[in-house]
Amino acid sequence: MGISFQAKVVNAGLRFIVKPVVSRTRLTEAIMYVAKGGFDIASALSLPVPSIVDPERVDVDGVRGEWVDISSHINHGRVMLYLHGGGYFFGSAHSHRPLIWRFSALSSLKVLALDYRQLPDFPYPAPLEDAITAYRWLLKQGYKAENIVIGGDSAGGNLTLVTLQKIREQSLPMPSCAVLLSPWADLSCSGESIEFNRHRDPMIPSDLLRFLSKRYVGDNDPQDPCLSPVHGDYRGFPPMLVYVGTTEVLLDDARRVVEKAIEAGVYVEYKEWEKMPHVFPILATYLPEGKRAVKMMSTFINEHLGRVAKQRPTIVKY
Repeated sequence: MGISFQAKVVNAGLRFIVKPVVSRTRLTEAIMYVAKGGFDIASALSLPVPSIVDPERVDVDGVRGEWVDISSHINHGRVMLYLHGGGYFFGSAHSHRPLIWRFSALSSLKVLALDYRQLPDFPYPAPLEDAITAYRWLLKQGYKAENIVIGGDSAGGNLTLVTLQKIREQSLPMPSCAVLLSPWADLSCSGESIEFNRHRDPMIPSDLLRFLSKRYVGDNDPQDPCLSPVHGDYRGFPPMLVYVGTTEVLLDDARRVVEKAIEAGVYVEYKEWEKMPHVFPILATYLPEGKRAVKMMSTFINEHLGRVAKQRPTIVKY
C-alpha cells in the first residue's frame, strides 16, 4: 500500500530542507535556547489550531503546564497527561497543541500538557521528577487512575515509559492506558535502525540522537532502565498503543518496547506506518495518515479509559 501524495511532499520537504539544516547545525547552548523558541513559532505558523483552542496555564506543584479542553461533550472526570517530544531540549505544550487539541476533541477529555524542565539547563533526572510530580498532582486533584491516560512522543515517549516505571516503584495506581508515538526508548542508541535507517529517515540525523543522549545522560549509565526503558521491566504496565514509521531511525526502539511489553504480559496495539516521518500524527492538518492515526489512537483511549487495567498477553498489529 502506497502513501498519500501529501506524505510524499512532507517527506521531501523534511529530507531536502529540514534534515540538512539540522545535520549541519552545531548545537551550542545558545543555539539550543534559540531552537526552543524557534520551534514554537514554526509550529504556530505551519500548524494552526482552531480558534476554539484556548489553553489555560496551570502550576502543577511547581511545574508549568497547560490545560487543553475543547470538546463540548467533555467528560471532566477523564484526563490525559501528555509529555511532548523534542530530544529533551526543545518542544513544549505550545508546540504540540496541533496534536493535543485533537486528543481532547476526539476522546472527550481534558489534556494536561506538561512543560517539564529540559536541556541545556536541566538534564536527567529533572524531566522524570516533573512527570511523576504531575501524575501525583492529578491524583491529588481527585482524578481516578483508571480515568487517566498518559502519552508522549519521541523523548516524551521515553518519559512516558520511565514515568510508568516510577509509578510502579512508588506503589501508585497505574493509569488506564498509555500512548507512545515514535518513542526514543534507548538512549545508548544501540538499535539497529539507528544505522540501517540512517539515510532513509527523512527527518532525524542519527548523530543528533547520540549528541543529545550524551548531554541528557551525563555521567549516568545510558543503559539504566530509567534512561533507556528498552531495558526496563514492564510488569504491571497498563495497555499500550505504539506507533512508528517504517523509515525512522527509532523503528527498532519501538519494536523492542513492544517485545518487552509482550514479555511482561502487557496488552499492546502496534502499527508500523509505511514511510511516515517522525511523530507524523502532529501533521494531521495535512496528512490523511495523520488524521487516521489520531482517530485510531482516540478509539484506543476510549476503549480503555474508565476500566481497571488488566494484564493480557496479547498484541494487536495493524
